[in-house]
Amino acid sequence: MTALDSRVISRINCFAHRFSAPGTFRYGLSLLPVPASHHDDEARAQTVIVDARAGAGQRTHYVTVTSGAGGLSASPAHLEISAGDIVAWSADKSVRFGFRVRGAIGDDMLDSAALRTESIFTHAFGLAGSYEWADANGSGLTGRVSVRMPDVSSTQDARLEQMQKGTLVHVTGTQAQPAHVEIMVGQTVVWAVEKAPGVTITDRTLLR
Repeated sequence: MTALDSRVISRINCFAHRFSAPGTFRYGLSLLPVPASHHDDEARAQTVIVDARAGAGQRTHYVTVTSGAGGLSASPAHLEISAGDIVAWSADKSVRFGFRVRGAIGDDMLDSAALRTESIFTHAFGLAGSYEWADANGSGLTGRVSVRMPDVSSTQDARLEQMQKGTLVHVTGTQAQPAHVEIMVGQTVVWAVEKAPGVTITDRTLLR
């Protein structure tokens, strides 16, 4: 899966969440985006235990999702973190089409296919072009990413340094700031979501 679509987490994108309050996040993994009702009975075998004690500084913990004969699995399947830490989920090459993270911590639902608050979505762009994106869940949130080819006059080291820099888009509610960003092929855009009604970052061509 190479399209821009936060509903499907694949090898070229990532879903992350900042856990600011203590509790236990119990979640399940599923292939491809489907209506939330299809996940009501899903086994939530994986956990993130959030300790109330703040750590020495914010840490990011990485979870790799793999696909095998028994379905999807997370490594590590169980995490213990400090309040304020971030957990990031990504796929390895065994996951052909992508996955979804969905679960609850207390009364709060957390769903990679419906971003609400303190969630992050990243996507690496491998092709030049103009990418109009919108919320597939219908909130009216929109934006655009313009991707250009690297400057051939610059050195290889300069191009590599530029590719390693991410571009940040803040999503607050149903507004993106900036709504339009310009990047180079190979760069990553990071969407940081706050106080949103459960949105997606989806290429408009997928919504037609």
